[in-house]
Amino acid sequence: MDGKWETAVIAMATESAEGVFGLSSYRNAPMRLQALMWGVDDLAADLGAFSAHAGRELTAPFSVARTMCLLAAAQAGIDAIDAVSTTLTDPSHISEEAARAKRDGFTAKAAAHPSHIGAINEAFMPQEEEVRWAREIVSAFSSVGASGVARLGNAMVDRPHLRLAHRILSHVERED
Repeated sequence: MDGKWETAVIAMATESAEGVFGLSSYRNAPMRLQALMWGVDDLAADLGAFSAHAGRELTAPFSVARTMCLLAAAQAGIDAIDAVSTTLTDPSHISEEAARAKRDGFTAKAAAHPSHIGAINEAFMPQEEEVRWAREIVSAFSSVGASGVARLGNAMVDRPHLRLAHRILSHVERED
């Protein structure tokens, strides 16, 4: 960093309807922008919604905003952070939300309370089967050279699978 301090930026990108419609503007964002995060409660207030949930599931407007934030982060090549959960007394709820966020492609989930941190960290840690799959993908590609396609069992895998495998393994290596 050449002796200069730089501040990493995490943009809270969907606190309003205007923010949701502006998500494509992050495509050519400055290098300091590290992640986009979506905000459920502020968006609910902006929309005039009493709740963003029907049971444990997001209602349609909030599911769309969440998805748009995830896609905008991917387009910008930065991390996507899932919104906080305001549920304070149900650890299984936090675990489920964090697992869904990871499944959908978010790289993190914000915590509204210190009691959420353990469940979130647990959900985002690569599981044994994911690490095994990633190592198999890397191995399959190392045997085909410059080809853009490899075979893993009965499945064809290509460069996007290899990128995901490297992403999983880099997370594991950071933890070691």
